[in-house]
Amino acid sequence: IGLMNVYDYGYAAAPTSWAINTISGYSNPTIRESNWLYGVYGNRSDEWTITPYSSYVYWVWYVYSYGNVNYYATNTTYAVRPVLYLASDVKYESGAGTSTDPFLIS
Repeated sequence: IGLMNVYDYGYAAAPTSWAINTISGYSNPTIRESNWLYGVYGNRSDEWTITPYSSYVYWVWYVYSYGNVNYYATNTTYAVRPVLYLASDVKYESGAGTSTDPFLIS
């Protein structure tokens, strides 16, 4: 379990957006609106990613509440979205991903 990588956010957009050259390009309104992770939380909280911003030691990329991607100092309080990465050979079996109908994988 960890934090989302900023590139995970980019790949959650439509495949036509995957050729973006820069992380900040994920903030393009067309790309943002096609991103299934945009606004997953009802309050659209700002949220941290695990991706450091290379120019400053204590800065990290985050997803802004309006879907833009930016970087900021880590002494700021933002939401976190725990993620779990699965091996490529893991298969979806069934389930809707809810508490009463969880995903079943094998």
